[in-house]
Amino acid sequence: MKSRLPLLISIAALVVAALGPGVVGSAARDAAAGIVKRAQFAYRARYARFSRDAVHATRADRSGFAKRAGKADVAAAAANAGAVNGIEASRTPTPNKLLPLDAKGKLPSSIGAVGPTGPQGPPGVSGLALVTAESSSNSNTVKSQSVSCPSGKRLLGGGASVSTTTNPLAITRSSPSGDLKTWTAEAQETAAFAGSWRVSVYAICATVSG
Repeated sequence: MKSRLPLLISIAALVVAALGPGVVGSAARDAAAGIVKRAQFAYRARYARFSRDAVHATRADRSGFAKRAGKADVAAAAANAGAVNGIEASRTPTPNKLLPLDAKGKLPSSIGAVGPTGPQGPPGVSGLALVTAESSSNSNTVKSQSVSCPSGKRLLGGGASVSTTTNPLAITRSSPSGDLKTWTAEAQETAAFAGSWRVSVYAICATVSG
């Protein structure tokens, strides 16, 4: 329509020139102006219609794309529903696939017979106990004390302490016996004082199998 606008204006001008201004007058001019206005209106209306069609087409395209994308996501989720961390499951032994357990929590017989459960081994350590002993409390310069584990138990560790920390005392020994049954501690005064004190010894004992 835009390309025809100059042609319509030229035709209107030719009519005015042929008939003359006296014949045509103001009515011819008004008619020519009306033709031009109608031509412009028709052009704008057609442009607006094309614009609306383009907008509707764009919205429809976007809607169709969104629907297709949603369907693709649903299809991908359905494909991965039977997978664990991307690894698919299989009812028969298949490389790079998981094999589900049956209702009893056992592997299917298709992979071969499962052997019987082996005998339960003895516990490594049991019956843990702390055994303590104290020396007499007096002002002797050196004191020693030992503690032994009960029968059937073995020594796992031990330690020692003195009854006061305000006097000049030091633990000079805290160690196990060679058979791992007794823990012995010794302590002494590092400077002479008249007060009484004692040394305590601790043994960690338990039944050890093997």
